[in-house]
Amino acid sequence: MPKISPTWVRYIFIILLAHSDLSPVLADNLSPKLVKIRLLSEIVIYPRRSAPATTLSLNDSEISAELNARITSIPVLVGDTVKLDQVLAALNCRDFQLQLRESRAAAVSAKARMVLADKQLIRVKSLIDRQNVSKELLNQRQAEFEAAQAERETSRARRDKDALDVSRCIIRAPFDGVVLERLADLGEWAKIGTPVVRLVDKNRLEVSAQIRVQYDRSLETAKDRWFVSAGVKYPLVLRVITPVIDTQSRSREVRLPFSDHSALPGSAGRLVWQDREPHIPANLLVRRGNQLGVFAAENQRAQFKPLADALEGEPARIALPLDSQIIIQGHLGLNDGERIEHRKKSN
Repeated sequence: MPKISPTWVRYIFIILLAHSDLSPVLADNLSPKLVKIRLLSEIVIYPRRSAPATTLSLNDSEISAELNARITSIPVLVGDTVKLDQVLAALNCRDFQLQLRESRAAAVSAKARMVLADKQLIRVKSLIDRQNVSKELLNQRQAEFEAAQAERETSRARRDKDALDVSRCIIRAPFDGVVLERLADLGEWAKIGTPVVRLVDKNRLEVSAQIRVQYDRSLETAKDRWFVSAGVKYPLVLRVITPVIDTQSRSREVRLPFSDHSALPGSAGRLVWQDREPHIPANLLVRRGNQLGVFAAENQRAQFKPLADALEGEPARIALPLDSQIIIQGHLGLNDGERIEHRKKSN
């Protein structure tokens, strides 16, 4: 009869241990495995996370004409820095100025008619008290006054509209910014909605990045966050993690304003942050069944501790007490509940 080597005997016991209800009994009949153990507090890490990011302006606007008129002036050039209300372009405003003069004159005339109608109404009221005029005349004067009043309101509204049109002949910057493009030329006929200048706000900036879903909590609890571009670090403040998950990348967009000095709009770089929660190094993770976790030493036995958010090849967040004894060598071939013996350090 051929002899069975001790190694094969051990393999048979391991297989039985994994698939038999007698595993506790079999485990006790095996010699303990030699392992190396360290406290969790000695091996945890606080990984630095990062994701590709871009600086975006909250206002990247095409400033358009609000009238149908010919462009007479565009005093700004690409790259110019402009202030709020600075002139970007001017339109031919002669027709609108004439309309404004007419509507102003009409408003003055309407006011005069209303004043006259008011005086006539007051006079009729004073006479009717002495029964010197008829009720019908009073009603007529009342109607004339109300018509004059309505005409005055209409003329004032027309005057205000014409004044607004005249003000729109000058296209002004709605915010401090940089001229990125001239979209029209001198002498062109601009229609309502025709873009004239593209203006980018250089003050209201945010960093946009896509982060994996499992890093949401890590970014929220991080003490510091930076945008790193061209070797320069810019401190950031987390404004929002958008409540929508991209179905393809399984990521969420985050927006972070600069807390101090800022990068230029359009700058590419990386969002970087330091995780504040303890993590176990990736090389200590083992898979048992459908779960990733670590082995801890408890009462001279290996106890498998699954980690819910663990990913293959990455450090995993661990919530065990920091005085837990973690098996750092010999863990790959262990089974849950197996007897272990701590390997002594050699002199």
